[in-house]
Amino acid sequence: METTSYHHVCTEGLENCDLFIDREDFVMGFNKLAIAFKLGPYPVEIASAIEMANHIHCLPNGIEFYIYYDLMRFERSYSMYYSEKYGISKVFRGVHHQILDCGATDSKYLRDVIGYIYRNPVHHKVTSNPYIYEWSTFKVHFDNKEYIGKKSEIVKNLTQTQKQKILRTRESIPDDWEIDSNGMVSMKTIVNTGHIENIMRTNNSLSYYINKGDEDDTMECPSRFTDSSAR
Repeated sequence: METTSYHHVCTEGLENCDLFIDREDFVMGFNKLAIAFKLGPYPVEIASAIEMANHIHCLPNGIEFYIYYDLMRFERSYSMYYSEKYGISKVFRGVHHQILDCGATDSKYLRDVIGYIYRNPVHHKVTSNPYIYEWSTFKVHFDNKEYIGKKSEIVKNLTQTQKQKILRTRESIPDDWEIDSNGMVSMKTIVNTGHIENIMRTNNSLSYYINKGDEDDTMECPSRFTDSSAR
């Protein structure tokens, strides 16, 4: 019987183009990720996620086959959006991805992976401060105590039809899904914050693992590919 565990999901950085070019793309990326992993035939909870310009990282908790199925759903759905907008079809064609089992919930390796995911904007020199990076689910853990970036308001009283139109999907959207003023599924809808909070226990511990690589960033994303082209 297959077991449920945390897996580090990472897509290879595209060399010739970006996955997310403008704000709409980042928003749509998170919307497609939420729909693919939470509303399909094999729903899987996501503990953390981050979008970089040409790749993504996320930490789902589930059976590996389910995670693979949902990742393919995401790639197909986002590729269709990307093709319609930019005229480039099958943007994920030839792009490798990894789904790595992170082991026991109390392992140091799992905590290192979480720190690596949220440290990505610093690692790729997008910002010097991981706590202000907008396209990261970091902001919802431990009641936003460290997040100092821009926060979005939740839009109230949307009908099912309005939610589907905003998210560009025909799938039924649960009543408890929140959508913010950017037209994006809220970060608290995308991830179950209890996962990271149970693993890290305190906000100080989460911050420690995010920052520990600043001086000696040797915890590379273990992979069949390098992230030299990532950004």
